[in-house]
Parts: sequence; C-alpha cells; structure tokens
Amino acid sequence: MHKLPNPGDRVRVPFGIGIHILEGEVLRASDFGIGPLVMVAVDVEGSDEPINVTYDLDDVEIASVA
Repeated sequence: MHKLPNPGDRVRVPFGIGIHILEGEVLRASDFGIGPLVMVAVDVEGSDEPINVTYDLDDVEIASVA
C-alpha cells in the first residue's frame, strides 16, 4: 500500500505468532518521523473489545473504504 488509509477504513493486517490475517478499522494514520504508520483497532475473536495495534503502512491492506 502506498497511500495512507483514512480513519474508518476497514483494513486487513497480520496478527499473532502464526501470522493470521485479521480485519480492523483504521483509527489514525500518519507519515512523519520514522515513516508511515497506521493505528488499527483489530477485531480479535474471543475478545469483547478490539485491540489497538500500530502497523507499518506496508503491512496494511485495504478491505473497504469508509
């Protein structure tokens, strides 16, 4: 991915030791300092609440646009 996603966009991201691909919602995206980063609220099965994780832009794939 080359363009930063917008807050509210649904994305696919790697998650966990076995590198499962999960979906989540973009909370924030920025491109300064150490490079483009995307904070995602990841929907984890068995969890009552999403888990917020920050990813490098290269690890994020758009699932659907808000």
